[in-house]
Amino acid sequence: MNVNSWNCRGFGGPRKKQFLRDTLRATKANIIFLSETKSSRRRMTRFMNSVPTLDYIIVPARDTAGGLCMAWSNSVDIQVLNSSLSYICARITVKDKPPWVLLGVYGDPNHFQSRLIWETLTQIINLHGRVCLVGDFNEILDSSEKYGGSSRVKQHTLDFQNFVFKSGLVDIGYKGPAYTWTNNRNVSKAIYQRLDRVLATPDWLQLYPNAYVNHLPMIHSDHCPILLRIKKSPDRGKEFKMENWWFEESDFQQAWVEKWKQDSNMSWQDRWKSMKENIQVWARKHPTPKKMLDELAGKIYKVQLQHPAVRDHALEARLLKEYNEVEAKHELYWRQRARMQWEEGGDRNTKFFHIVATNLRRHNLITAMEDEAGRLTGDEKKIRACFVNYFKNLYSPTPYMTQQSILSDPIQEPLTLNPTQQSMISDQTHQPLAPDLTRQPHLSNPIQTTLNLSPAHHTRTSAPTQQPNSNHTQQTLRDFLQPLQNNRWPTIPESAHQHLTRLPDFHEVKRILFQMGPDKSPGPDGVTCSFLQQHWHILGSDL
Repeated sequence: MNVNSWNCRGFGGPRKKQFLRDTLRATKANIIFLSETKSSRRRMTRFMNSVPTLDYIIVPARDTAGGLCMAWSNSVDIQVLNSSLSYICARITVKDKPPWVLLGVYGDPNHFQSRLIWETLTQIINLHGRVCLVGDFNEILDSSEKYGGSSRVKQHTLDFQNFVFKSGLVDIGYKGPAYTWTNNRNVSKAIYQRLDRVLATPDWLQLYPNAYVNHLPMIHSDHCPILLRIKKSPDRGKEFKMENWWFEESDFQQAWVEKWKQDSNMSWQDRWKSMKENIQVWARKHPTPKKMLDELAGKIYKVQLQHPAVRDHALEARLLKEYNEVEAKHELYWRQRARMQWEEGGDRNTKFFHIVATNLRRHNLITAMEDEAGRLTGDEKKIRACFVNYFKNLYSPTPYMTQQSILSDPIQEPLTLNPTQQSMISDQTHQPLAPDLTRQPHLSNPIQTTLNLSPAHHTRTSAPTQQPNSNHTQQTLRDFLQPLQNNRWPTIPESAHQHLTRLPDFHEVKRILFQMGPDKSPGPDGVTCSFLQQHWHILGSDL
């Protein structure tokens, strides 16, 4: 589903209407929200009737100011809930998804009614939960969203920031030009701002985590159209990932510890696989904190329906205590996804962690990638292939750097240095700053390193090509380049080599493990450092 929003600054003229038709066709928009149409109901109706397969609602302009319109194709199930001069509110029903609310917003350009508008929108958000807001808010969220003009932060900007924060809204971000509005003045007096945006509640982003926004070309208006692309999440199957809140369950260790001890005669890999399978079976049977909270809330509600004179107060207190305990697990769930570290566990604020986790997931989302041929692709399978091919090529041997060629002849071609490098090496004031590292490398070393300084092969590491800024940097570079010019490669002492290649002992592994962040991204097996740290007394000796 695609949603197009545009402050068209008046809807007169055939070129502007044709531009809108072309934009709708090119973006395949299912819904369009127009603001500041400056048009009567009759005039807008005449145009909308000329666009096939569109239903619509019109809020006519007051004199020549304002005016809103929301239109949609017959492929979308929409019910308009209410409207005003500042917004149009519609419920959208999608197959196999919960219904959600779309708010087309037009902020007060004069800021007289801004605070009242934000209060009204807050009530709508609190009522419906899953809400997406799109349109011209006539406000910025941050000073970086403005170029030119006064830099003073005004009260109406603070009111907008407060509205976004208190409502728990997330700015979806954008792709394309940074600003959506300009005053169209000459360079010295030009002002650019990002006034148009898409905001959404965390509940809505849970439904559509892959949604993103494009800023389109700014033509026929001082605002650019913005396009919200609501992409369906690909069904990749649920991957196993260890949850921190599992460790708080009384029966968690019973699900796998006894079996782990019984399998002591098996190989380590088989024991690890068996442990994961046992935990997965336990997790599938165990409800999530959200489900447990819903069930407890229902039980509490039934108890509280009874008159206080006959109510089971002991049961109510027990249920409320259990609800509070499950809330702590629910906060662990979202804190783990937020990947934030807090002193003494951090504040208890599930909504905050929810927003942080949602933003983190959106920040890491890759929606398009340029392949080796320079072609931009948004197909998920092709994006994956780009990553795989890149790292395959990166770590594959090249014709001029293979293991056999390195061992037989470390340097196949004369070393080529640029004039700056040559002048540094020829400087007769060279004094070594470090012990002699110019001995030929032992060919029995497990790691051999080559460095190609030829200008044609700047692939991963190369010497700098510009004059360093300090004498110390020049001296260090001379020390590095001198042995290379003589076909002699830097090495390390034998004692250091033995230290680097020895196997780590038990205490070193434990020390490194406990230095790692407990909620860092798990490996391919889905097991987190937190699990290993909390169960080291069980797993440590076997690992």
